[in-house]
Amino acid sequence: MHDFVDSAVNIHSITTVEWGIITSIAQIISLIATFGIGWLIDNYGRKRVFIPSILLLGTAVLIFIFSTSFVTILLAMILTATGLKSRMMALQVLVADTIPRPIRGRLFSLIDVSSSFGSMLSMVLAGILYDQVPVYPFYFAGAAYFIAAIIAQLYLQEASVRQD
Repeated sequence: MHDFVDSAVNIHSITTVEWGIITSIAQIISLIATFGIGWLIDNYGRKRVFIPSILLLGTAVLIFIFSTSFVTILLAMILTATGLKSRMMALQVLVADTIPRPIRGRLFSLIDVSSSFGSMLSMVLAGILYDQVPVYPFYFAGAAYFIAAIIAQLYLQEASVRQD
């Protein structure tokens, strides 16, 4: 998220106050959207929400890269905040559906640790890329989201039997 702040302020010429307004509005809208997202997950399936949320994140990154105004940056950040929430909600329900209750806590812990480790590595890579050309981390993130959506479409399966 630091790359977004730096890029918005130093490259897209958004003031820090405008950035605060943008992130606040994006968070409020994404919080309101969680109710609809939960309904979509329950009624249409976890995978059917998870994959579009990843694509939404990739699209948001591209919009942000090419943003030229407060409004387009706001749109990108609304899509980012909503995509992050919907991706996490769908993934958590998908995982909970497939993991038996007696080991669910330990497996969620393992998933959290793995995710944190991956996040740390991606931050280091983003820093290296940012030092080369500030927009590179965004191109990398956009490509990674689209690749992740393809992989999820090919290999992610809904639970045939949902765990209690």
